[in-house]
Amino acid sequence: MRVLESDNPHILSFLRWYQGHQLVIIANFSDAGQTIDLRRLRVEGFAHFFKDLLSGKTISTHGRLELAPYDLLWLKED
Repeated sequence: MRVLESDNPHILSFLRWYQGHQLVIIANFSDAGQTIDLRRLRVEGFAHFFKDLLSGKTISTHGRLELAPYDLLWLKED
């Protein structure tokens, strides 16, 4: 497991890997909506798009993402 830098103190993001599979976890620990700059993931060498395994949505790393209060994302490269 490796913590990934976030520009928001209310958000924890980390990389988890096992047997060649990687998952980026992003969690909002605030009771208010928060934003995170996902371009940082591209700097880390990740793809331009992820699939959130919890919601099924496609997430782009081209800008900022709004997270709902206590939101949780499990992102796999798409």
